[in-house]
Amino acid sequence: MRHIPQRLALITTWIFMLGVVDWGPVEATQPNHPPPSTSTSPPVDMTVRGDTLMVAGDITCTPTTAASGLAEGQPITAAQAAACITSARAVHNMAVSLRPAAFLLAGDLIEPCGTLAELQGTFDPIWGDQWERIAPAIGNHEYCGTPGAGPSRTSGWASTGGGYFDYFGGNGGRARPNNASYYSFNVLLPQGGHWHVVVLNSACGDYNNPPRWVTPSCKLTGAMLNWLRADLDADRARCELAIFHEPAFATPAPWGGKKAMRTPWWTMELRGVDLVVTGHNHAYERFAQQDHTGRRSTRGIRSVVAGTGGARHISFRGAVAPNSLVRDDGHHGMLRLLLRPDGWTQAFRGVTGASRDAVAAGCRP
Repeated sequence: MRHIPQRLALITTWIFMLGVVDWGPVEATQPNHPPPSTSTSPPVDMTVRGDTLMVAGDITCTPTTAASGLAEGQPITAAQAAACITSARAVHNMAVSLRPAAFLLAGDLIEPCGTLAELQGTFDPIWGDQWERIAPAIGNHEYCGTPGAGPSRTSGWASTGGGYFDYFGGNGGRARPNNASYYSFNVLLPQGGHWHVVVLNSACGDYNNPPRWVTPSCKLTGAMLNWLRADLDADRARCELAIFHEPAFATPAPWGGKKAMRTPWWTMELRGVDLVVTGHNHAYERFAQQDHTGRRSTRGIRSVVAGTGGARHISFRGAVAPNSLVRDDGHHGMLRLLLRPDGWTQAFRGVTGASRDAVAAGCRP
């Protein structure tokens, strides 16, 4: 973290001048800084060495005969699942050929239901050879829905006999400190310096299975954001990247942006995060810098939706989101990030390896 000068002095001034600070909803006029963190970061137990990352979400799928609300309300036929698996293999082969330091998978590793059996039976034959180099995020399909019941708020993966934590946390898995669904790690660059990466859970209190499982809140004073502030405050990297599944801003394909994720965005914006990459929409979309209210700003965060890892395409529909620069709902692939100590180059690589969209950017001072 490097963008909160005189934070304690400002907070002290507010306390004496205002007596009470009303943090309000994210859309409201807000003070310059969130309150100080009351928690500490879990240990970072994954370090990546290199300068190249590959990022995408929405990877593969298995057949289901009943409609599932978490699968966009449609069954997945055997033919559709076979095409999905073929696309996921093509994306994997392209990405591995580029020899990145790590693969950041932005949720929905398998649809419609990320049980341990489906991860082992369909995801692992494709991506298992890169298991040690995968840093995953949790998506909505990691919380198994009830087929035919619409979006489930009563059935979490704990009722399915495992899933995400069993697959990645078992066998010496390293990337999830204390089985947390959010974590961070550093990417050590060959020329010196590092990037700091935070991986968040965008469920924001949805998809709960109490009392066995409750997903993290995205509220300003919730445990995940307390951790996020502490984690970014403790880091000294100039460049910072965030990965999660459901985007804060998106042109519907079919989903628009998730409003609750604007609060974590605000926290990251103030602490200098440079780039956010998500999935969820089965398409590619690149945005200009914007703040947590959706206004274009040089103090905002650049972002990319890359739900292009192999799951079937879903076309854009409705009004284009403000600040959307590039959209592609017809190609699978991954976002390649070539990192520098003061910036990066990004390119959306299709399954042939060709770049379909590329841009270079500098990290905020």
